[in-house]
Amino acid sequence: MYTRKRKKDRIVHVRMDSASYRALQKLCRATGLSDSELIRRSIASMSDLDGAPTRAFVGAGEFASGVNDLASNERHLRGLGAS
Repeated sequence: MYTRKRKKDRIVHVRMDSASYRALQKLCRATGLSDSELIRRSIASMSDLDGAPTRAFVGAGEFASGVNDLASNERHLRGLGAS
């Protein structure tokens, strides 16, 4: 699906690692959308449309544990998964 360029459209060049590029191509095949449209939609979905602050990680924050840096502080991950 191609649309006509509007005069105010901007061209942006992006560098991405191989894994990201493969994921983008897989999404293009699965959805039938162009890479540009997928990237536009991704940016729109991540945009702060209502002005509320957003978190860096979904689900990161202070919960019943009272620990507010659980997802971002390696100190909390020491020994995790050890047998």
